[in-house]
Amino acid sequence: MSSPQLSKSGSIVTMNNGDLSLGFDENFGGAALHWKNAQGTMLVNPFPGEGCNIVYDTGNDGTQASADGLTQNRVAQLFETGSRWAYYLAETSIGRAWQGIDMAHYQASGVIPFFWASLEAIDDSVPSDPRGPMGWNTQYNNFLGLPPATFISPGVPLIFAPRGKVTSGMMLIGDEIKQFYSPGTPWNQAFTKIKGGRFAARFHVSLKEAGGDAIAGFIIRKDVPLQANANINDLYAAKGYQLNFNKFGGIQLVKDNAVVLWNSPKLYKNEVNSTAGVIVELRTNYTDSTKLEIYLSGVLVATVTGLDYAYESFGCFAQTTSGKIIFTYREVFDLNVVMTSAWFAYSDHMTSALGISACDILLYRIAAPVIFMAAPLRQMWEVKEPNGTVWNNTQTIPWQIAPGLLPVEHVKSIWIGQQSGAGIGALIEHCPIDGHIGIDINQFTINPLPYSANFSPVVVGEKEVVVHYKSTRW
Repeated sequence: MSSPQLSKSGSIVTMNNGDLSLGFDENFGGAALHWKNAQGTMLVNPFPGEGCNIVYDTGNDGTQASADGLTQNRVAQLFETGSRWAYYLAETSIGRAWQGIDMAHYQASGVIPFFWASLEAIDDSVPSDPRGPMGWNTQYNNFLGLPPATFISPGVPLIFAPRGKVTSGMMLIGDEIKQFYSPGTPWNQAFTKIKGGRFAARFHVSLKEAGGDAIAGFIIRKDVPLQANANINDLYAAKGYQLNFNKFGGIQLVKDNAVVLWNSPKLYKNEVNSTAGVIVELRTNYTDSTKLEIYLSGVLVATVTGLDYAYESFGCFAQTTSGKIIFTYREVFDLNVVMTSAWFAYSDHMTSALGISACDILLYRIAAPVIFMAAPLRQMWEVKEPNGTVWNNTQTIPWQIAPGLLPVEHVKSIWIGQQSGAGIGALIEHCPIDGHIGIDINQFTINPLPYSANFSPVVVGEKEVVVHYKSTRW
């Protein structure tokens, strides 16, 4: 092994110790997406929707690299002054050597976006509509018959189109865990909440293809109606805020569907009616969530005060009698959950110290990390117990929770990859004893929460997992 080296090319910061090379992508959350061994073999799938990520789940899954696998999640670079990205995520440490130790290190910390891509029905919470079927056209509800590639194109579009008498629609961020384990959960019990209204959002909205009466918006609701027969009318009437955009370029922030809190003095007609759409960013203040900052095209245009901090549900609104309204690059952030991703290169191994600080938020799961192998290496896995006993994917492990789900207390190390070729060896140094591991030939996850949290989320303050890596077995 050699002395750890640190280099940068474009947006990729690379640590290399002669055995492993890890590349952290500043355009995708500083995630360690690029792994190679000494022979130059790609070990990890570098696609940001897989790769090597920190993921947490409060119903929807906050994901370090990207909100949909394609949309960039920029990290503010170290020593980059005045970066607009620093509000979200920033590099906090990059360097060589520490207290006389021959090493390299890379660290980023901040908030990360939900993976809200609307690729499956469980991603969304859509209220029923007494007028007919919903007008949201998605990968799972492609009533317009759009080419499948539409939904894996940059921005991962969410499209609304009128459908018979249905000329408007509302959609909240879904609680995919609840919907996965309890199919048929009513829409008004299957949305993801953000405690205390401490949120931020970035998105584009285009009315270019919509009729002249088109209105689109971002919705913030306080008390989602919970009665059994609740529908879109109840959600629309619920207390909350809505940032609306119309075809003429007018933009308003409206409270309780009645009071205009802010009216843009400038019309954004060209932007709203462009293919890319108007670029919108909403930020609550970290220390005072009753303040909402509104950015348009990267410029702060308003700070609205006096918001009710208890608003907890978020989503999209669209209304048009013809054409299409298109949302793209949707990113929603829970400011209550802060991620820290710290990596260290030593002469004979790499180490990750990945953590979540969650301000007493209920979480279903944490992946610290989840690592998806490169396709040619998706062949086998094995785990070694503290007593040296080795088990692999062809065996039934007597102490497993279920196939591919293993209590961390029984696992000392992991090997995943080829039987006698390339792969990743992971040695677990620290993880809460009630944590568990998910593993198959494609990927593995180290989760510091108990398996039961998948069905009954637990309050989390801080959790950290420390793992060592090399290109051979431990």
